[in-house]
Amino acid sequence: MVVVVVLVFAFCWCPIQVILLLKSLKLYGLTHASIIFQIVSHVLAYTNSCINPVLYAFLSDNFRKAFRKVVWCGKPPAPTIPPAAQTKTTRTTGNGTSNADAL
Repeated sequence: MVVVVVLVFAFCWCPIQVILLLKSLKLYGLTHASIIFQIVSHVLAYTNSCINPVLYAFLSDNFRKAFRKVVWCGKPPAPTIPPAAQTKTTRTTGNGTSNADAL
């Protein structure tokens, strides 16, 4: 999952970083096409922030479970108790012995 997120980040931010580098070296000419490419590169870079939650939702089961706990529609889900947390209880009879001892 981390590799995919990093690759998408690099893909989205690389064009604008190249443009900014070329501009700082004064190698980026201003033409109609270059301005359109610069705008598209900015949009692509900001789109990365929109893509990240989608990537996490598709690639991480833990993210999906935590997201469902925070955001739910309708009736809240019933809490689940893991089997290890459940305890067995016994009642004692009037003479100090438990039902389990009586058996």
